[in-house]
Amino acid sequence: MKGLINDRNKLWKIFGELLISAGLDPEDYRKYFDEEYEMIKTKESVAQEKTIRALAKLAIQFKPKHPSPPSISALRKALHIREELDEAKQKVDPSDPASIEQYMERLKELKRQEEKVWHDLELKRSEIKAKGLEEGGRKIISITCLRCAKPLKYVIEFERGLCLECYDSL
Repeated sequence: MKGLINDRNKLWKIFGELLISAGLDPEDYRKYFDEEYEMIKTKESVAQEKTIRALAKLAIQFKPKHPSPPSISALRKALHIREELDEAKQKVDPSDPASIEQYMERLKELKRQEEKVWHDLELKRSEIKAKGLEEGGRKIISITCLRCAKPLKYVIEFERGLCLECYDSL
């Protein structure tokens, strides 16, 4: 039969590129692709591609709206920092200026540590997402904003090299 796409890899590439452009990992949807492919593998190429594009559109439409939860390691570090903060609170004497100063210094340090934990986690997420986009053939400028150094989150940010806020301020 003329016009068949016998190469399932071509359809997988189309499907994957669409999902990656929306920030999704195609491997998370492979089961759905495989099921759909089995039903359309003998159809004309135009119908196959149309069906696979519709499947990708559906996956994108119903992608999770909430960010994935932080890693266990980051949560453990943040919990440890919070425990240290609780200890520092126990030691403060509101009537002693030296105690207050010591507490404030410790608070600043713990705040920096906690911000670093979350920043490192976001940076790791950016690295993973950028790698997936590059593997899908996308041109990535940077994983952090070239202007403010925040880890990037969205496909368009990776491609521009700027976070949305910095891009909007141009």
